Amino acid sequence: MPVTFGGRLSHSDPPSVFLDGQEIRVAQTMRYLGVLWDSFLTFNEHFKIVKKKVDILTCQLNTVAHRFFLKRLNLFRKIYIAAIEPYILFGHGAWGHRLNLIQIKNNLLSIQRRPLLKITGAFRTAPSVALPVIAGLLPLDLKAVEVHSLFLIKSNREEVKIGPTSFTPSEYEVKVNPTNIHPANRLSVPFSVRDPKTEPLAIFTDGSGINDKIGVAFVVFYHGIEIHSQMARLPDTCSVFQAEVLGIQLALEYCTDIQHIRDIHIYSDSQAALQSLADPFNHNSVVNKAKQAFSNVIEKRDIKLHWIKAHVGYQGNERADELAK
Repeated sequence: MPVTFGGRLSHSDPPSVFLDGQEIRVAQTMRYLGVLWDSFLTFNEHFKIVKKKVDILTCQLNTVAHRFFLKRLNLFRKIYIAAIEPYILFGHGAWGHRLNLIQIKNNLLSIQRRPLLKITGAFRTAPSVALPVIAGLLPLDLKAVEVHSLFLIKSNREEVKIGPTSFTPSEYEVKVNPTNIHPANRLSVPFSVRDPKTEPLAIFTDGSGINDKIGVAFVVFYHGIEIHSQMARLPDTCSVFQAEVLGIQLALEYCTDIQHIRDIHIYSDSQAALQSLADPFNHNSVVNKAKQAFSNVIEKRDIKLHWIKAHVGYQGNERADELAK
């Protein structure tokens, strides 16, 4: 299939390509990784096939479950969001850079039309541009821009600008593929459920989110007396879960500077954070950084992690919660 770049290839007189003495037939389209590519990279043939399949699927769903949908009008909308829309947008990594073409935008709106007619119950004469508004859904061309932009940021690590707003890769997490880590190096950080006691050294961690303001803190107690505390303000784009994990990471990093005390107990009221640290296949980058901090300190210190209930009167937990806010 000849693909034109700047008009340097002629479709009327394509180049001759031979393999083992056999001439390779020139095709107008080529299917690769589920996407139908054409010579001009307009992807019109690809969207024609997608539209045909979406129309058939919509009619089949309507035929099989028409009575059921009448009782639960919002069900088809959920099916559209969960299954049909992702199917339509499959391959956006290939054709997403061509979203500036009017033809692709029209193709996407045309594909979206029949499912939206089913969702809204509108007449067939209803204009396509009005259907997404009635259904409360994004027009598919705008949804494609959103999905493709996330792909560029997360996978390609490119900065994306939409209107006046810029989005940088550093604002988004990078998933860690656990299959790239040797099985012997996949770390699981164990934890137990235990009430705080008067240990020689106990550290309480907490993360907090109030009015979209995210904070993290940890407090160190030596024989029940507070000797150190540390808090930090995180970007508003962070989640409370990230703050909880980061609190544990900061506590582990603090342990590397402690002298003459080997047994250290770290308490957290976030069961989700502790379970993530215990999962050897977790792909969250923040969790894996905390695991690395644990690996660095465990050779010199005996670190034990514990889960405790929140807001039940534990002095260390209440103090860490106060600082995190």
